[in-house]
Amino acid sequence: MHSESSLLNTSIELKKEHLPHQNIYYKLIIGTDPETRVVLTDEHLETLLNDLPQVLSTVIHSQVLMETPQTKEEST
Repeated sequence: MHSESSLLNTSIELKKEHLPHQNIYYKLIIGTDPETRVVLTDEHLETLLNDLPQVLSTVIHSQVLMETPQTKEEST
């Protein structure tokens, strides 16, 4: 029997912000919960994209609770 369950349901948003004096910043927002979301801001888009794999790994590890065999047995 095939069983599937969702471990993480999140969002990724990329914003471009125009600040006074023609400054532009990029904002990468990962997560839907205001308390646990990660927001990265940089004036260089490439910097945000280069950091993305490490940031995603951190978000997944911190927001996903892996189900152990013991907790699986307790829930049945």
